[in-house]
Amino acid sequence: MGTPHTDTPPLLDASPFQQLHQLRSLYQQSPAGLCFLDVNLRHVRVNDLFAKMLGASSFQITGKTIDEVLSDPTLDQLREILNAALKNDHTPTQEVVIAERDYQVFVQKVVDVGGDVIGLSLVTVDVTEQKHIIRKLHLSDAHFRHLAEVSPTIAWAARPDGTVDYISPLATDIEGEAMQKRIDRWYSKMHTDDLARVRAEWLAWLPSVRPFSTTFRMAQTGGNYLLMRSRAHPQLDENGAVIRWNGMISPLIVDEGA
Repeated sequence: MGTPHTDTPPLLDASPFQQLHQLRSLYQQSPAGLCFLDVNLRHVRVNDLFAKMLGASSFQITGKTIDEVLSDPTLDQLREILNAALKNDHTPTQEVVIAERDYQVFVQKVVDVGGDVIGLSLVTVDVTEQKHIIRKLHLSDAHFRHLAEVSPTIAWAARPDGTVDYISPLATDIEGEAMQKRIDRWYSKMHTDDLARVRAEWLAWLPSVRPFSTTFRMAQTGGNYLLMRSRAHPQLDENGAVIRWNGMISPLIVDEGA
């Protein structure tokens, strides 16, 4: 006779000791800063990453309120975030700067089985490096935008398969515009006959893994066309495979006396 089928899950060790052990392991091994605050905004439990964010050890912080471990203006900002979280069911992710580092803070109100609020659970993630990269990209784009005001040369780049995925901005381009829209607008300015020809030349050239050069006409204000030269050089890895194509577009100066 077979064992009767049941949808009831097997019994697990849910003893307070086991739950405490699991919670302690979670706090110790988490790659993010973790903290539990009571309703008086006192640190009940913190892990080492959270404590490090505040420049202290978990032992030094546990039992203290946020007023005892933080100073203005961070204290005022965090107190506002936490008090709002105690009153609302959903709190949006916030960004806080502590000791000149950027953190994303996730706050969740915690209630007991009776529905009473017993505190707040905090998760903090250090995003300093990510924001630094984003700032550098913005500065790079602004740099090219400034160069466009004093130089007619435009930088562009493409993936190994030849797909153009970057063109530096013109001074007249919309700041913050999606890159693909910028690229599409460039293509729309190319003479239709040249667009098809250049694309065919470019795709046929890719397997050669050698520097590329071509010319095309680009529409200008007033309906005239300016002759442009586009060059590209392959960036290779240690095995000689193309990592990226880096190029420049500049007006072709014609020597009328030649």
